[in-house]
Amino acid sequence: MPGSRHRHRRSAYPPNQLNVPFQYVSAFHARMLYTSLDESRRQIRLLHLLPGTDDEELHCALSLASLDDEPEYEALSYVWGDAKHTIQIQVDGQPWPITRNLHLALKNLRSEDQARILWVDAVCINQQDIAERNSQVSMMGAIYGGASTVVAYLGEAFSDCELAIELFQQIVANKDLHPNSSKSPSLNVRGAGLENHRLRSSLIRFLISPWCTRIWTAQEFLLAKCAMLQRGSYTIPGSYLFHLKDYYRQHLGPCCYSDEIWFVKDEEWGTTVIGALLLPWEKYLDFATCRTQLKSFSSLFEIFRGQKATDLRDKIFAVRELASTELRERLRPDYAEIPEEVYQSAALLDYQITNRLDFLSFCCSGTRLDLPSWVPDWSIAAPVVPHCLIRSQRTAIYRACGNRKADLRLIAKKAISIGGFCFDTITLRSSSSIEISNSDRLQEIRALAGIEQDGDRPYCNGNQSVQEACWLSLCGGLRCVRDGNILSRLRTIDNRTEFEAWQRWMEDGGNGKGQPISFAYMTMAAVISSWRRCFVRTSRGYMGWAPDCCRAGDVVVVLNGGLVPYVLRQLDETEFGQKYTFLGDAYIHGIMDGEAFEEMEQANRPLEEFILV
Repeated sequence: MPGSRHRHRRSAYPPNQLNVPFQYVSAFHARMLYTSLDESRRQIRLLHLLPGTDDEELHCALSLASLDDEPEYEALSYVWGDAKHTIQIQVDGQPWPITRNLHLALKNLRSEDQARILWVDAVCINQQDIAERNSQVSMMGAIYGGASTVVAYLGEAFSDCELAIELFQQIVANKDLHPNSSKSPSLNVRGAGLENHRLRSSLIRFLISPWCTRIWTAQEFLLAKCAMLQRGSYTIPGSYLFHLKDYYRQHLGPCCYSDEIWFVKDEEWGTTVIGALLLPWEKYLDFATCRTQLKSFSSLFEIFRGQKATDLRDKIFAVRELASTELRERLRPDYAEIPEEVYQSAALLDYQITNRLDFLSFCCSGTRLDLPSWVPDWSIAAPVVPHCLIRSQRTAIYRACGNRKADLRLIAKKAISIGGFCFDTITLRSSSSIEISNSDRLQEIRALAGIEQDGDRPYCNGNQSVQEACWLSLCGGLRCVRDGNILSRLRTIDNRTEFEAWQRWMEDGGNGKGQPISFAYMTMAAVISSWRRCFVRTSRGYMGWAPDCCRAGDVVVVLNGGLVPYVLRQLDETEFGQKYTFLGDAYIHGIMDGEAFEEMEQANRPLEEFILV
């Protein structure tokens, strides 16, 4: 029964840090245990977890199987934990060290009266054999997809696990139940709704797990035919998470938007109900619905950018199987390459597949690695609130390059050449990013835009006033609905009164209750557009958002195949031409739909060549 506790559950596999240095198994012991796999037959090893009681040592056996034969097995998804602290089990009669986390998972998976057949990365892959690791990583999609069940082991049980499971069950049974028991109909878990601290805390604790933070667990969960979430010996179907997502989105709307129970911080766990679901889980849940829309590797890498990886190359390789077949066949794991080589190759591959420069929108200021400025550093985690993630995924709604395809050339080991135009130069910028609803920042932006002098004068494009252009710039030309997950283009102000009221609301701190939910959506669009950016004005009077690291004198360019404008910093000239450092993408109001290229063509300006290093 879903959401039950029993000793005969089906199990599952997972790899979660598949490529950490496997220091606690010697090469000698690996040779003694492992026989070679036949890659042509897509062979894998399976771990037979033999029955036993809680106080007995774990005993296992290995067997070979071909995925072509569609063997019956489960796959285990878990967090490896500290490889320095191990516990021995018996594998084919030999003592075999595994991490404490894996030991706990296997203890809870073990049945008292029957063997369970599992795929467990730490034991089923010879971690000492790089060629085998490369091969098995390439088969991960087939391994996870072929398992009868993938069990995501979230960690040990806790005293109120049953409360959380009862809550899940009520939500799945009836999503119309309001979270607060003061409304009708409402949740009623042992006489309480989510306003009850103990019930709320049990849900938060169930959802928070190191498992959610690891890079490998993404594909393990998402590729499963059937996924189960397990804490200790308690299990619920993975599908319950999708029900919970639909539930909060339904009740975060007009009916329960002002209900503070969503946003009350649990002091013990340091987050809210929304935080416990959104930050760890929503990337998994949203990916399942938007997977077919992903046309590039970079957009896939960005979704899981905040996940942790011991081996930095796994920020690429660990999500490869989630890509489309076309993309997947173009990228083969190669652990002989260093992370810098893997990341640069991924950027160039992204361009080759899309004929666009979308990958540039995923570059962050600063880098941990020795990378050129135009290569995204996937080792840098996304911010805690993934607003820039949403922004960079939605660049496709702009068309700064019109219909022009990219003409990127690799002209040196770390230098590329791209055609385009230098459109303008930044002359003024606001202070560094802070809350968009901060009244001082809004006043600074209005002053920078020149609204105080005459906000009704025509903007550069002649189609709007400066005031209207400023409002549209604040929103990044975005219309945001449904908690920021659906964005579309906003090109004109249809309701000036609403924008004036929204501006007053933000100047008052944006915390007033009883305001229309549209204000929250407008603010979300502004936050998405402004995250890690500053407001800028150019020498020609254009305004918008640019990378927070920009300064006066940096140039705004439009490039072939670039859906948005970019900001570059001029360096020295070389034998190839003028060099630039890439700073980031931008929103410059009035040139987001191909206007800059049209202007340059009308003036018969020849294309310029920009060398990015």
